[in-house]
Order: sequence, then structure tokens, then C-alpha cells
Amino acid sequence: MHHRELITLFFLLIICSFCNSNEEEKEEYDIDSIESSSLLLEKKKDSLIALKTYQPKYGYWSAEGRNNGKFEDKRNWYYVRKGLIGDNTISLESSIQKGYYWRVNKSGAKLEKLEYSDLFLREATFIPTPGIADYLLLSLRSFANPKAYIRHYRGKIIASGRKIFDDFNKDATWKVVTPTDFSLD
Repeated sequence: MHHRELITLFFLLIICSFCNSNEEEKEEYDIDSIESSSLLLEKKKDSLIALKTYQPKYGYWSAEGRNNGKFEDKRNWYYVRKGLIGDNTISLESSIQKGYYWRVNKSGAKLEKLEYSDLFLREATFIPTPGIADYLLLSLRSFANPKAYIRHYRGKIIASGRKIFDDFNKDATWKVVTPTDFSLD
């Protein structure tokens, strides 16, 4: 296995173990419990990630909700947080705009300031799964619409229902990249 595949597998194992450790707890929504927790690697400083499209011709999930972002642009890095709502979930917070989370709704994906409405919390929460196109990678299902996967489509990041064709599988699969994977000198 390559170094990046091991990191991705490690990431998925950490998410799964974190999610499984919370299965027995009954989760009641409490505004005070929204304090974010790091899911990645050893320390909070290592919880930064970027999401690269599975298909090599496309780029990183950009801060503008597109698939053409560059890894070197720190706006395209996100903190993986315990899901804002629900069990076995995660949320993605901007690394440079504290309190701004990825939210997916009918118009696509947007970074938006955290609000405590039920709709916002549901739309800013994702269910991590092994990658559809490659189980060593990552796919994200929408918590608000569990039949929809986060994917890139025509240059934009959206959530849509699963189709039975190969492009959907690739479009809904992401490589998790950490800042330690590349030197930013």
C-alpha cells in the first residue's frame, strides 16, 4: 500500500472507532454539547484535511464549493469535527473561517456560519462511508438526505442520489489528504 492509502485507511478507522464509541450513548441535542472534537490523527493540529476528487483530472474541494481547488490554498483545508447532529457523523469546519461549516442543500454546497436551527445542523452533517469507487477512500452521505452522496458534478460540489454508473461512483469518492502529505515550502 502507498503512504497516502495508509493515511486514508487510518482516517477511516479513526472515524469508525470514534463513531462506534458513541453508539451506546443516547445523543440528545444540546447546544452546549456542540463543542467540536477532533477526529483525525493524534492532536487537534493534525485534524486538518483537504478532500481531493478521486478522478485525477479534477482538483480539491474548494472553499467556493467547486472541484478545482488547489491543495496549497489554505481555504481548501477543513477541520473534521464530531457531527453537529446525529450518531456516527462528522461535520467539516473551515480552517480559516472559524464557525463556518460545509452545508449541503438543494442549491449545492456552501460554507456558512453555524446556526443552531435543526435544518442547518442536519444539512451541515455527513455520514462517512468507505469510498464507493475505492473502499480505501472516503464517501460522504448527507445526513439530511441519507440517499444522497456528496459529489462533484459539472465543476460544483453537490449532494445527489446514487446512480448505477461508474462516473457517479468516482464523483462521490474522495481522497483524504492531510497537510503533512505535502511540503508547503
